Amino acid sequence: MASLFNQSSTHGHHEILGVFLVKLILICSTMHLKEATRRIIGQLGEGKSHAKDALYNLRYNLKLNNEEKECIEKLKGLLKNVDMMLDDFKLLHEVKSKSNMMFHRNNQDLKAAKLQLNDTVLDGVKIYKPPIKKALEAIGKWGLF
Repeated sequence: MASLFNQSSTHGHHEILGVFLVKLILICSTMHLKEATRRIIGQLGEGKSHAKDALYNLRYNLKLNNEEKECIEKLKGLLKNVDMMLDDFKLLHEVKSKSNMMFHRNNQDLKAAKLQLNDTVLDGVKIYKPPIKKALEAIGKWGLF
């Protein structure tokens, strides 16, 4: 899966990345994504201790040990319950990580975040729109905000 964050710098790339990150913050507050990912991982029970390592290893295409494989299978099941897939979760984790590094604006409510999903999104970042929308639906379903 191609990632906007792994592209090499080209003319205008930094401006595009800046616009992209600003748009992501407007679409969905980092706080919402952080809480959603925390709640999902928290549902893994004892397996949650392996979740961060497993997600890191998946992100960088590293080999998973048996506990991490089991954790990922459980995570897939939890995500399926809210109409998400592991790829959606990985994209959300990437969005959260990158936006956390540059911005700390966490005052947007859930309704505003959902409404802004209807705004025009840059062509290069449309891949992030479906998992963000799914995460917002899961947040609403679980009554997090």
